[in-house]
Amino acid sequence: MASFGYGVMVLALCLAAGMYDGVLLAHGDCAGEITALRERCAKFVQKAGPSVPPSSGCCDAIKAADMPCVCSHVTKEVEQKISMAKVAYCAATCGKPLPHGFKCGRIREKKNHNSRRNCNSSV
Repeated sequence: MASFGYGVMVLALCLAAGMYDGVLLAHGDCAGEITALRERCAKFVQKAGPSVPPSSGCCDAIKAADMPCVCSHVTKEVEQKISMAKVAYCAATCGKPLPHGFKCGRIREKKNHNSRRNCNSSV
């Protein structure tokens, strides 16, 4: 499976936005998707603790998200508050990989690799 799925980055953004008020300034047209990701996925991408497979509700939110919109709201502060390795793990587990070369926040997917291999690391 590919790492850094659209859902993963969306999940990361939404989770961080919901957990850390004021980090995300504007949600735009994907505000509802960001809220759903925050509510359903936050506990799966926190830096602390081991990686945990995302719930079906989290995967549903990832699959439904408009990744370009969500990713346009990923800030440096968001990236500092969540584990990007866990975000990649969740997105890959949910089956919504980020295309090669796609940029989300300051992260650009460079190549496909097995994100499960790194699921317990925090970035």
